[in-house]
Amino acid sequence: MDTLLNCVRSWKSRYAPLTTTMSAWLANRGVQYETWELEIVPKRFKTSDTVFILGSGPSVNDFAKEQWEHISKHDSIGLNWWPLHDFVPTYYYTNYPRDPRIFRRFARTLGPKIKRDYGDTLFLVSGDRARCRGIHPRVFPNIFPDNANLCFYAYPKPIRFENEPKHADFADGVFHRGALTLALDLMLKIGYRNVVLVGIDLNDRSHFYDKRPEMAWQFETGYRGGDSPEEVKRIPSVSEETSGKRKLPLSEYMGIVNEFHFEPNGLKLFTTSKKSKLPDTIPFYAFTTK
Repeated sequence: MDTLLNCVRSWKSRYAPLTTTMSAWLANRGVQYETWELEIVPKRFKTSDTVFILGSGPSVNDFAKEQWEHISKHDSIGLNWWPLHDFVPTYYYTNYPRDPRIFRRFARTLGPKIKRDYGDTLFLVSGDRARCRGIHPRVFPNIFPDNANLCFYAYPKPIRFENEPKHADFADGVFHRGALTLALDLMLKIGYRNVVLVGIDLNDRSHFYDKRPEMAWQFETGYRGGDSPEEVKRIPSVSEETSGKRKLPLSEYMGIVNEFHFEPNGLKLFTTSKKSKLPDTIPFYAFTTK
C-alpha cells in the first residue's frame, strides 16, 4: 500500500523536510493518483516492441515532423528536462535535482507543462530513492498531472566491472550509471526488444533547449558548468567522466552493453544521430513514414 510512511523513510537528503512532507500529505489528501507495479506496466502501457529513449542532446533539434510522427507510432520515454519539448512520451523518468534551488527551478519550469500535457504518461519513480525522500503527488502536486499514473520501482544495483566485461555481467539488468542506463534497464524489464536512442549525443554539455528563454538561468547560475550556450559546447559531457573500470564513459558502456547483452539476446539497439559519440557498432536507425 502507498502511504505517507513510504515518503518519510529517508531522514537525510530529502526533497522536503519531514514536517513539510507530513503537512503537505494531509493538505493534499484529496489528490488522486494511480500506482502500477512494474510487472503490470507491459499490459497497461506497452503498445509496441520498439521504444524510443528521448535524451536532451542538441541532435533532437535536427528531427523533422515526419520523424516525430514515426516515433508517435511507438512507445517512448522522456528523460530529465524532456518536458521542455512538445513531444509527450509514454513514460517519464528524471533524476529529480537534489539541489533545493535547482529543484525549485525544475518545479517552476516543468510543472505547468507536466500538469497540462502529461495526464496519460506513466511516471517512473524510484520507491527506495525518490519517493522515500518526498517525491510524491501528495507532497509535490505541482510536478505531477492530476490523477497521475505512477510506477514506484526498486532502484537497481549498478553493474561494476572488476574484470573484462562478459555476457553474465548483465544477468540481472543493465544499469551502470545515469538516467540513460536506468531507463534502458526499465525498458528492457518492461519487455521492449528494440531500443532507439534519441538525443543521446555525449559530445559535450550542450542540450536541445539551451537557447530557450526559460532556461537562461542555467548559465547565470553556473548549473551547466559554462556561462553561455557556446561555452558548454567546449566542455566534455559529464556522462563521459570516468573512474576506471568501475565507472566507464557512457559511450564506451553503450558499446559494451550492445555487444554483450543486446546482440546475444536478439535485442536491437539503435542510434539516431551520426554526430553522436556512440560507437559505430551501434547501428543507425532508419526512419520510415509508412
